[in-house]
Amino acid sequence: MEKLQRMIDSIDYIESNLGGELNIEDISKAAYMSKFHFQRMFSMLTGYTVSE
Repeated sequence: MEKLQRMIDSIDYIESNLGGELNIEDISKAAYMSKFHFQRMFSMLTGYTVSE
């Protein structure tokens, strides 16, 4: 359940920073995950890649 909350936190981070420059390093840090693991979890949960 904690990982799901971290993903929600990362999506909140993305939404809060849509007007600026986003990079995968900062987003994955918001989720306390490696870039690789974050990208896999994000895609699995949303059906989209982070870049989409």
